[in-house]
Amino acid sequence: MLDHATIFKALHEIYAAEFPSQPIVLTDTTTAADIKGWDSMAHVRLILAIEERFGFQFSNREVGRMSNVGRMVDLIAKKTAEAAT
Repeated sequence: MLDHATIFKALHEIYAAEFPSQPIVLTDTTTAADIKGWDSMAHVRLILAIEERFGFQFSNREVGRMSNVGRMVDLIAKKTAEAAT
């Protein structure tokens, strides 16, 4: 299972690549409203990049529960733990 810090580092790299024109500071409570340009299309690109990076796919239900970065981290940790077993 990946730890919180490892997942956060990977997410920071993904977000920085998606939003290169601004400094990205992620916290557990970061939402789309906190990052300029994080619209529905950017969200799709983020999800695809996360899936590619970690080697799994999210269900539509899982994507719908990602209300902030902390929820993303929790879900990624859960899915990577499940994949390891």
